[in-house]
Formats: sequence, structure tokens, C-alpha cells
Amino acid sequence: MSMPEIKGECFDRQRPVSLTRAPGRLDVMGGIADYSGALVLEMPIAAATWVAAQPSDDPEVVIESDDIRALGGESHVAIPLAEIVPERPLTYERAHALLTGAPRPARAAYAAGALVVLHAELGKPLRRGLRLLVWSEVPVGKGLSSSAALEVATLEAVAPLVGATL
Repeated sequence: MSMPEIKGECFDRQRPVSLTRAPGRLDVMGGIADYSGALVLEMPIAAATWVAAQPSDDPEVVIESDDIRALGGESHVAIPLAEIVPERPLTYERAHALLTGAPRPARAAYAAGALVVLHAELGKPLRRGLRLLVWSEVPVGKGLSSSAALEVATLEAVAPLVGATL
């Protein structure tokens, strides 16, 4: 699988773009037991998710991904910035309802949810628009943490834009 060509309409060629990578992972032992302090054994795999991010003056978060379209979702999802990052942080319940209310853009919710986390947990809200281009070689639905890779790559790409250090 080769990385897609960055489309001219996705990014403003006059602004810098950050590019981050997060690997999928193989759960050898323990699974979600790590939430209770149990012993786990997980191993990163070579397959990874890449996120390119660029701030924008448009008051929206745009997520582009041909991978998401291949899974039956929408390749272009635009969310008004005021909805995803209002003045006060969204509760996780409200964010879940907002981001998963329609099935076709639901995969993009993992990327958009990273903005909710930065606001709620670190007090670092995104106050400018954002363009994200997502590309992944981590198989979805195979137990390789494709959604976690998408979330981590997005967090790493967006954190510097809001002044957060992870």
C-alpha cells in the first residue's frame, strides 16, 4: 500500500503541514485489562496510521481520507469548529452523540474526538479551523487497534497547534 498523493485542494500550500505516525498494535495478552491495573503484553506492529494537519482560517474541522471511504464512510467530513470545541469542553457523552449520530462519518469521529480530549483533559481548545488528511495501513476490525492509532496520530499532530505537550 502506498501513501496517497496530497491533493492540492486539501491543504494551503503557503502554510506548514505537520505529519505524524502511530503504529497499530498486537494485543498478545491482557487486552483492556490494563484499565484495572492488570498485566498486559502488547506489541507495536509495522503497519501505521499517518495524519497530516494544518491550521485553517475556516471555522471548521475538515477530515479527508480515502481510507474511510473504502470502509463505507465519507472521504470528506466537515464539522463546524463551534460544535466540536465550544467555549466549555463537551462531555464525552455529548461528544459521542454528536460524532456518531450519523453512520457514514462515524470513522472520522476518532480523529475529531482527539480535539475533545485536548480540550477536556488538558484545557487546550482548538480555536482555529483545522484540516486533517488521514492515511492508514492498519487493518480495521482485525484487533490491531486501528482506531487507537488514528486517535494517537491525530493527538500528536494537533497538540502543537493548541500548545499542548504529550
